[in-house]
Amino acid sequence: MSSPPTPEPLTLDVPELRRRIARAVEQVADVLDIAVDPVSVRRVVRGLAGTSALDRAGTLACFERVLSALGMSAQRVELDPRSLDAIELPVLSIDRPGLAVLRRQGRRFELLEEHGSRDWYGAEALVGHLPAAPLGTWLVAAPAAPMAALRHQAGVGRRLWQLARLERDDLMVVLLFAAGAGLGSLATPIAVQTLVASVAFGTLLQPIVVVSLMLLAALGFQATLQALQARVVEGIKERLLVRTALDLAHRIPRVRRDRLDAGFGPETINRFFEVVGLRKAAGVLLTDGVATVLQVAVGLLVLAFYHPALLAFDVLLVALLVVVLAFPARRAFESSLEESSAKYAIAAWLQTLARRGSVFRSAAGAELATDRADALVRSYLVARRRHFRTLFGQTVGTLAIQVFASAALLGVGGWLVIRTELTLGQLVAAELIVAGVAGAIGKLGKLLERSYELLTSLEKLGHVVDEELDTPVAGEPIPGQGPLEVRAVEASDGALPPVNLQVAAGEHTAVVGPEAHQLAEWLGALRLPQRGLVLFNEVDVRQLCAPRLRESLAMVHADDVFEGTVAENVTLHRPEVSAARVREVLQAVGLLDELRALPDGLDTHLAPGLPVLSEGQVLRLQLARAMAASPRLLVVDDTLEVLPVDLRSRCAAALADPAAPWTLVALVRDPTSTLARACRRTVDHTGAEAHE
Repeated sequence: MSSPPTPEPLTLDVPELRRRIARAVEQVADVLDIAVDPVSVRRVVRGLAGTSALDRAGTLACFERVLSALGMSAQRVELDPRSLDAIELPVLSIDRPGLAVLRRQGRRFELLEEHGSRDWYGAEALVGHLPAAPLGTWLVAAPAAPMAALRHQAGVGRRLWQLARLERDDLMVVLLFAAGAGLGSLATPIAVQTLVASVAFGTLLQPIVVVSLMLLAALGFQATLQALQARVVEGIKERLLVRTALDLAHRIPRVRRDRLDAGFGPETINRFFEVVGLRKAAGVLLTDGVATVLQVAVGLLVLAFYHPALLAFDVLLVALLVVVLAFPARRAFESSLEESSAKYAIAAWLQTLARRGSVFRSAAGAELATDRADALVRSYLVARRRHFRTLFGQTVGTLAIQVFASAALLGVGGWLVIRTELTLGQLVAAELIVAGVAGAIGKLGKLLERSYELLTSLEKLGHVVDEELDTPVAGEPIPGQGPLEVRAVEASDGALPPVNLQVAAGEHTAVVGPEAHQLAEWLGALRLPQRGLVLFNEVDVRQLCAPRLRESLAMVHADDVFEGTVAENVTLHRPEVSAARVREVLQAVGLLDELRALPDGLDTHLAPGLPVLSEGQVLRLQLARAMAASPRLLVVDDTLEVLPVDLRSRCAAALADPAAPWTLVALVRDPTSTLARACRRTVDHTGAEAHE
């Protein structure tokens, strides 16, 4: 084996570093089954890496941003190269850009080297090709949207296929275990057939003991396979929940604003609970369902070898099953979707009552709440009964087939025995097989309902996964450093007069008028104007990378606290916001001493709806959150008027501090407000000076 390469310095010329990052990310995406266009990868790397040389920290940040832009998450770990078998792969080296460990097979690992070659190494040989430091910095890559494969699929069948592909390895194990258990189910009829033949031709005890022991071994093997199958299925069910939760957590903050306006909200997010039905249905179908189908298939196959008449009997049973199960399936699925939609309509109305409870406290409001709920429940019952009619017809059909199969085989088998075309042992074995097959067919009614639940849950989750997201790979970073210059030129959404505004970098400007709200959404990169331009440092907002732009600005509006500690509500998981910075901004808005007086201080747990903080304290907490990361642009709605005069002045002074590293745009209704007076300029939507 050739000697391992010596680690090279981290600093590389910019084109070579770009090539290595792009190549490594492409290979990692290939391993994770994430479709990426190589041209897009290179464009993203070029936009995020910039044109200047990157040090180690810059390379790490670039890798993280590129992976995020391409739909992958990155977890930073300090790792001994000898511990690679203890973590999930693939991982990318930061100490040697372009080096990645892609996957493992047993104790062998596939390595992507800096120059682009891929090769497999044993665990000991691999260590020699990795950075020599005892602890190296690595990025563990994973799909940020685990359910992305389900997006925009034509029909629920395609969604089901894509979901199965995500779990294809474990599904193959489940099928193998089920096949083994299905073959084991033949042990009893074969043993009975052998026993009947032995008893008919003699009275020796030895054959009975041998057959009994063989049956015990076969049934024990079958039970073991079923237990292992249940364990594998539980792992699949756990991953379904994990994939769905992480996928939605990735998507919800990135849903396009126009989709939010079109109704994407809490009612849509309720569909997360479809994963509960999906898990239950998947668990039943992967255990009982697979076992039932295999039992029917194997049983009918064995019967076919006994006699041609029994082969014809098999064909008739299969034809009857197709008529009963397949033909009404589409109608049953559509009615199941209607039932689910009616269920969510009830949930949405109940959420409305909970959010707007004060509106319905009057006698008329309470009556409206009840009447609307009654109408929605009636709609649900209509949809449920329509679905149940189809399901009930299929259940009755399977039970009728069960009765017919048991009775018909007894008659046909007896006739064949009389004609000496079938032995008595074969008849008994065939009757046992058909009893098992008939029992399995009788279970199909319950399994059908689970099947429709699975397909319906998958389709409902698919609607959430289909929501359009902001495109992270589009656009370029904001040029320059420091505070942003902002300019709006005839910007309008069509409903209000156009906005013309120019705010120099580092300037503090108050904007008066009803157009302030739409201006806040444009400056926050939440929405694009229908007409006109909005420019940051003279670059059209349409040409900028929206996620990168949002990293450079902060907004203060009617957002509430989220569930977490006070400190977490300020840092917002931003690593650059230190504990000292948290205390500094809380002191600036006069909140630090008040929070320290709480039982747990800055570790006090907050949650929406919990009356831990007053309205004014929540507002000041939001101001501290906005200032904590020293944004390049700070946009503030005029909400300070709810504060006492002294706190109002203190917060306004902190926002409009001449030494602050941001450009301030304050959206106010009154040019005489405290915040407007603290700003250097007060203008209207045309850019003209506003007068008191």
